[in-house]
Amino acid sequence: MARIVQKFDGSSLSDPDRIMQAARLIVAASQEGHEVASVVSASRQDIKNCLNFAGNLTKQPNIREIQNLLTACEQMTSTLLSLAIESLGYASRSILAPSLGLEAYKKVNADELNAEPIETCLTKGEIAVVGGIATISDVKSLPEGISDSSDALAVSIGSALQADKCEYFIGSNGIYVADPQFVHRPTKVGSLAYEQAVEWSRCGATFVSPEALEIASDVQMPLIVKSLPNENDLGTLISHRLAVSGDTACGIVVDDNFANLSMTSDCEEGNKEPIKGVASIFLRFAELGIDTDMLFMLSREDQPVHELGFVVKEEMLAQVLRIIEANRAKLALPLLHVEKGYSRVSVIGTETADMPMIVSQIFERLNAAHMPVKLVASTNMRVSFLIPGEFAAFAVKVIHDVIGYVQHKDEVEFG
Repeated sequence: MARIVQKFDGSSLSDPDRIMQAARLIVAASQEGHEVASVVSASRQDIKNCLNFAGNLTKQPNIREIQNLLTACEQMTSTLLSLAIESLGYASRSILAPSLGLEAYKKVNADELNAEPIETCLTKGEIAVVGGIATISDVKSLPEGISDSSDALAVSIGSALQADKCEYFIGSNGIYVADPQFVHRPTKVGSLAYEQAVEWSRCGATFVSPEALEIASDVQMPLIVKSLPNENDLGTLISHRLAVSGDTACGIVVDDNFANLSMTSDCEEGNKEPIKGVASIFLRFAELGIDTDMLFMLSREDQPVHELGFVVKEEMLAQVLRIIEANRAKLALPLLHVEKGYSRVSVIGTETADMPMIVSQIFERLNAAHMPVKLVASTNMRVSFLIPGEFAAFAVKVIHDVIGYVQHKDEVEFG
């Protein structure tokens, strides 16, 4: 007998049929003798409906009351799934994240998790259904400002219960080298190492949150990603490197809605630091949880202009601009230029940036296709291209063709 944590995203529980399908899957695991704790997220549509309702009542919502509203959405979902399980003849109990000692408006802290209510439930032979947890970064950016911490909650519960594995049920039956909406019949990845999956998720993939993957890596919790309609499919295993294949290049991830910001400053000859106070604004970004990427700074000896640039998600742009404006004097009053509507296309894999064949072929094909690449950034695990959003789908096809060519030529394994 094993302990299993099963995480269901909102799309897996969006209607009665899917809820019953999830209930049957949970009951089947219980019938096999496993102790099962499930973690659920409310559907995005239910959340949006509640927010729209609240928006008709007030234009300046209180963050505490909005958080209570989101908690009610999670409670509704966990209660409905628990009722579905009981309709199949099995005892079930719905539990809310606050009952586990977690504050609804904060991100999951595994050290603060009190798993006793779940332990009590499992000891009684009941199936535990835990309502997920959503956090709000800024009420001014609703609904985009809502982040779902349920993925991290599921792994934290798995760790506290010493579960054998966590299963994540999402909208696809595993992880693919490219989004099927961009590429016809892409290859499914059989397995990923934790560090690969974290990089993939941070670049915009939505199968499991990066926070959850980092917790799973720390506690060595195996994760299996698959879909509800195809529960018998093996899905994709995420585990430590010794348990997965040695992929050289994993795949292509697109993240949309980026803004490109650049600051330039005319400086007097001999002044080597015309843009000052850079560290302070990036420290402020970090304090507010604002992720920046593709940072660059240019200094030209022959021209008295220095330039600082970076990209942020458009949903964070207003907040970023407020911080820059508040610090313009410290920054030596730079000229600010903002461009929106960009996508970041990332090629992710172990030591991808060190593979000249892949990188050179990608640059050659993008140039031949007259792709307007704005910025390029690389690490040892990815190469990212910033391009106008309308070219993203075509860029994925071009890059996928390149990787397929290199795979065939050099016999690169993809999982």
